[in-house]
Amino acid sequence: MSNFVGRINQQTGQLEWIKQQDDHDYYVEISRSLYGDMLHDKDRNIKYDQAIRKAINNFLIANPAAPCNVLDIGTGTGLLALMAARAGAKKIYACETFQPMAQLAQKIVAENCYQDRIKVIHKRSTLMTPDHDMDGYKADVVVMEIFDTELIGEGVLGTMLHAQQSLIKPNYTCVPAAAKVYVQVCQSNFLQSCCKLNPTKKTEFSDWKLAVPENFDNDSHLSPAFCMHVDQLYPKDIKLLTPPIEALAFDFCSPVKSQMSVNKVDGKDNELTISGHRTLNVTATENGICHGLLFWWVLKMDCEGDIELSMAPKWIEGKSDHNIQWRDHWMQAIYFCPQSIPVSKGEPLSINVSHDEYNIWFNIASTSSVSTDTPRPISVGRYSYQGCWDKMRLSGLNNVEKQKQYYNAIKE
Repeated sequence: MSNFVGRINQQTGQLEWIKQQDDHDYYVEISRSLYGDMLHDKDRNIKYDQAIRKAINNFLIANPAAPCNVLDIGTGTGLLALMAARAGAKKIYACETFQPMAQLAQKIVAENCYQDRIKVIHKRSTLMTPDHDMDGYKADVVVMEIFDTELIGEGVLGTMLHAQQSLIKPNYTCVPAAAKVYVQVCQSNFLQSCCKLNPTKKTEFSDWKLAVPENFDNDSHLSPAFCMHVDQLYPKDIKLLTPPIEALAFDFCSPVKSQMSVNKVDGKDNELTISGHRTLNVTATENGICHGLLFWWVLKMDCEGDIELSMAPKWIEGKSDHNIQWRDHWMQAIYFCPQSIPVSKGEPLSINVSHDEYNIWFNIASTSSVSTDTPRPISVGRYSYQGCWDKMRLSGLNNVEKQKQYYNAIKE
């Protein structure tokens, strides 16, 4: 069977899908992925295990004569399905769209002797039906780990909308139960150098300059959010200008349609659009220049909110470098502003937050000049290097000291 593997074209910056030969070793793709990082994320695994045990135990106490059926969306290696089986679920329907991973999950399930209780289904949950894939049952408990650094980038909103309509009972429990996104305004010259190509001027050290071509689209907000470990920059290279503020909240145990706009696509009865918008008000606590907005999320793993899985930076959690769970599959992110904005201590600021099914974006202004603009598309005929060069490449191009050393060495 042939499959397609995504690769970034380094010349165009575009994602291209390359057809692999039938004998391609797809387990190589797994080894290159972040599955290993997830499996070694002790904090993540403990919190999921605690919440799964609690959800299934609560169901069995409330329904002593009923079996507990679980839907595991995006099972990956099958770890969460195994947790559900160990917690007492009668049947777990674990779906996985990537065939090599689904095959691996089946092997892992069999090795742990749970093949009679865990059914691995090689398809997206949005293509499943209870009659065809779940033995005619609907799930009492949903377990899912389909989150990226920006929370919704793997399609959790559309996935939950379909599950609520087709695969789960009305009084279901979800693990995690809810999520919140937090945002904080910051100043950072280093981060600014990672998002915008700056011209180089003549100095006393060099007799050359580098101009940015006029047909370059130098709008930093056209690029995706920059995912990174912001703890590594604090406090030297980041100045916080506001306290953190809740930007978005998603309740996975409540209908998606009750929390945001869900509309049909004209002419396509089976396609829906999902969107939401909020305006936040916050007061600056420091003088500075707003270069961007840091954001992160927190998962409420159980309905009571007793178990939390947080991606907050260390200055929020009050943690030292020695007790922070290191992970690369989830980090914090920064959304770069369309333009730098001077901020004064005590000044009221307005932050517009919008999202669709997969993306979150922000805009910020002082309350005296509130803007509801959303990022505009790249102009036709203009070249945007944002899609071709990653943030570290831009930072290197903006490193004047490095440029000076190269220039002088070549000149000699």
